[in-house]
Amino acid sequence: MISSAAILALKRIPLFSGMSFGDLRHVAKIARVHKVPKGVLVFEKNMAGNHLFVVIKGRIKIYSEIGDGRKKKTFAYLDHSDFFGEMSLLDKKGRSLSAAALGEAELLTISRKEFQKLLARNPGFALKVIKTLVERLRRANEEIEGFSFRSLYGRVCRKLLDLAEKPGGFKAKSGASSVLITHTELADLTGTAREMVTRVLSSLRRQGVIEYENHHIKVMAGPKLRELAQIEQ
Repeated sequence: MISSAAILALKRIPLFSGMSFGDLRHVAKIARVHKVPKGVLVFEKNMAGNHLFVVIKGRIKIYSEIGDGRKKKTFAYLDHSDFFGEMSLLDKKGRSLSAAALGEAELLTISRKEFQKLLARNPGFALKVIKTLVERLRRANEEIEGFSFRSLYGRVCRKLLDLAEKPGGFKAKSGASSVLITHTELADLTGTAREMVTRVLSSLRRQGVIEYENHHIKVMAGPKLRELAQIEQ
């Protein structure tokens, strides 16, 4: 029996929020929940893709590596309500990147067959998937542009802005945005060494743009951070 609590939980996830009660009930019926231990791969690059994943609990790292792991690049850290794994369900090719749980994670999974049925059955759901794909493509284009034209200082500022403005992010009463990320994770995202990122963050803190403590970075002055991201090009 599908509980009303399960349906309500699905409704809180942006990907499913516009669905009717009947459609939410259908998703609750076809979806499965899996727990992934810390450090365990969800999937590896080039593997066949058979499921869509939605993060219910924990954090997932999306990355690529070459040369037997000697070189790595982190593309995203995904948190509650984020979904991933949709690309290979659409083009039937292998996974383009790898995904691993940073801590113990809980993932909702939907099979390829059921995912494709949902796309055909619910235009609103399909549109949200398309919008997310477009947003990710835009970010990829911006990242390529950043590596080509923006300084490290500018890249760090731009990435902090992206994380702070992410839908569903924590907003303090003061208007500050809190980003949960370590210096090492931010270095992986911006393609540089941890020490270099720490220097940029220290500079931003001295200017009163950010504060940080216990892996939380609080963006205190968003407009100033945006200005610095534009200047440092």
